[in-house]
Amino acid sequence: MNYHDEFKSRQAFADRLSILVKRHGGPTAFARRVGTSLSALRKWLRADAEPRRDSLIAITQATGVSLQWLAVGDEPDSGAGNATTNYVAMPSREVRLEENGRTKTLSSPRIVDYMTFKRDWVREYLGAEPEQILLVMAAGDDLPQGIAHGDLLLVNRGDQQVRENGIFAIDIEGEIALRRIQRKLDGTLIVTAGHPAYEREEVSPCGIESIGVVGRVIRVCRPVI
Repeated sequence: MNYHDEFKSRQAFADRLSILVKRHGGPTAFARRVGTSLSALRKWLRADAEPRRDSLIAITQATGVSLQWLAVGDEPDSGAGNATTNYVAMPSREVRLEENGRTKTLSSPRIVDYMTFKRDWVREYLGAEPEQILLVMAAGDDLPQGIAHGDLLLVNRGDQQVRENGIFAIDIEGEIALRRIQRKLDGTLIVTAGHPAYEREEVSPCGIESIGVVGRVIRVCRPVI
């Protein structure tokens, strides 16, 4: 195995380990749970090193996943390891989108760090592919009607064409903003925020790509007080 392949293997392991760490209370709690040091765990998560076999076994015993899945990523036909792979870890800190034929990275403090959902639930109840879901925390004074500060939004990045009216996450100079977008019969888009200080904008059919749609908001979650 050459250096490139070895690094990819370590990175793939780090990705699987990251899922487990975040599902079990974060790095400090996870290190305590499996009986390792926090510094060693951080090296594994950065793909700087891999754990020894005894540490791998400790991780599987503490989390219930299979050694096969943890070590090499293979999905067994049955067992606890399969339960973990049936979950998708929603991203995190960046979104990749196409803009004028080029791929760019959009970073925003409004993107939630981490949550997991069952893949089957995402497909069946949200009608979306799990890898296309982005979590965004609503914030600011420009939120569309129906969205409140602190709401957790599930955004489908696979729906960027504005075929139907709805609330969309859009890219405004590298920041994620929420706007209600209405399509008129002639194809013109009416883009509105939820604050009177923000003027309504009309975008012609030929200028739709300039909006920078990240995806459609398909679910709103808010705490029960």
